[in-house]
Amino acid sequence: RQIGELAKELNIDEVYTYGDLSKETAKAFGANGKHYSNHQKLVLALKLRLQEKVTILIKGSRTAQMEKVARALMD
Repeated sequence: RQIGELAKELNIDEVYTYGDLSKETAKAFGANGKHYSNHQKLVLALKLRLQEKVTILIKGSRTAQMEKVARALMD
């Protein structure tokens, strides 16, 4: 929850989360906080946002297997 609130204070445009433990982060961020329950849906949503001058930070525990998301975005 605190991360979502901090991201909003720092003027981050959007927050995308994955996994049960991050639902509250997206909720705390507000309208532009989006939560996904699987990698495929998250990747599809992120690919729609990819364009020049977009920065994406991918962060997650090893059990979340976020390297799959990073790999899919680089393809």
